[in-house]
Amino acid sequence: MPQKFEAEHLEFDRMGIFREDYTSFLFDHIGLEPGMLIVEPGCGTGFLLRKIAKKQYSFGLLSRMSRKLHKKNRIIGIDIDPKLVHFGNEYVKFEGLSSVIDLKVGDVYNMSLVSNSADMAICHMLLCNIEEPLRAIKEMVRVTKKGGTLVAVEPDNSQNIYYYPKSERYTRLVQKANKFSIDGYKKVYGGDLSIGPKVPSLFLKTGLNDIQLYGHLSIVLSCGSQLKSPGRLLTTKEKELILGYNKKKWEEERKILSVAGIPKTEIDEIINYESKGINVLLEDSQNIRYDASVTAFPIYLTTGKKK
Repeated sequence: MPQKFEAEHLEFDRMGIFREDYTSFLFDHIGLEPGMLIVEPGCGTGFLLRKIAKKQYSFGLLSRMSRKLHKKNRIIGIDIDPKLVHFGNEYVKFEGLSSVIDLKVGDVYNMSLVSNSADMAICHMLLCNIEEPLRAIKEMVRVTKKGGTLVAVEPDNSQNIYYYPKSERYTRLVQKANKFSIDGYKKVYGGDLSIGPKVPSLFLKTGLNDIQLYGHLSIVLSCGSQLKSPGRLLTTKEKELILGYNKKKWEEERKILSVAGIPKTEIDEIINYESKGINVLLEDSQNIRYDASVTAFPIYLTTGKKK
């Protein structure tokens, strides 16, 4: 069974991922063209599709003209979770993109879409979270036109980098936990968190051609700050969101690492260290300026053409 996500927490997670360098990497390689009909299975709250829509359509008078001319070329998102779809459509409406984006409840293995209809089918962090990635890719191929493009953006967590200068022991524990978590996640949810470099072989199995693979290393330096304005005071809402997001993350960590065979004492130590760090940040966001911790995550982007 796939992992369940809370809409607000998923949005928060995507805001951390979609920094300027990462967004540029995606748009440099996915091959967007004006008027494309784009489908994203496993869209969640539609964060990526909203980015794509804003890239596709400038705003103002030109935007209104473009959306009118291409009103049938909607950007479509499919997700199995009705709550994510509901909140996603609320975000779409709030950002003024309802005439462009349509999020629907559906199954990534059996999308209720016409065959050979999409110019592009794109998935982002989907294949790593499902039990049958090849089956999902075949469905993406089905809905894509001949000559159309398939794109899959997926991680390889086996290559993640962690360095915490304030605690060598915590660094070693996190490195160990990361290695074990790939097996634990597979056992709990059936997903493969190291699927990124394996996607080209899956694309080949579906008969796609002109397959290309690109890589991006997403590096986070804590004192470089993920906050929009380093050192500013966090609002009560932001504090609640950060705390809620991390509480959910710690629940998942405990579940996955326990199944993977990490001793409870080590899991407790990891979570306690992380909890203290979050509390320090919530007490005074200036504290992030003095944390030189580094994390890095490789992301693989695979493209292919339907014959």
